[in-house]
Amino acid sequence: MINNETLKALRGEINAALESVGKKYNVQLVADSCKYNAHFATFKLNVNNLSEDGQVVDEHMSYLRTMRKVFGLTEEHLNQTFKIGSEDYVLSGYNPRARTRDAIITKLSDGKKYMASMQTVTDILLRAK
Repeated sequence: MINNETLKALRGEINAALESVGKKYNVQLVADSCKYNAHFATFKLNVNNLSEDGQVVDEHMSYLRTMRKVFGLTEEHLNQTFKIGSEDYVLSGYNPRARTRDAIITKLSDGKKYMASMQTVTDILLRAK
């Protein structure tokens, strides 16, 4: 019988098996969201490119790289660490569908992702020069 616990375990094993295939093609393969009932399950498969330095270029990072010039940012700004309060962050994506909090930032201390205003993040990055 298909249940939530079984699918969590299955997702972990699927992702582990997909690692070798991803390395072969220089991409990241991830079994993502899942729809299921008692008789079947369907996983969404995400395929993300890897940059030259091995970083994952997901959908939101791709949008950020495409739109960075619109915000006045250079390629160096995309890897630049900045502070909000006492914490260090890095800009890790752009969500064009978001109305106000369209920047995705990652806290370096724990790797958690947060949403922020792209205008605020851009101001911080450009001021840090």
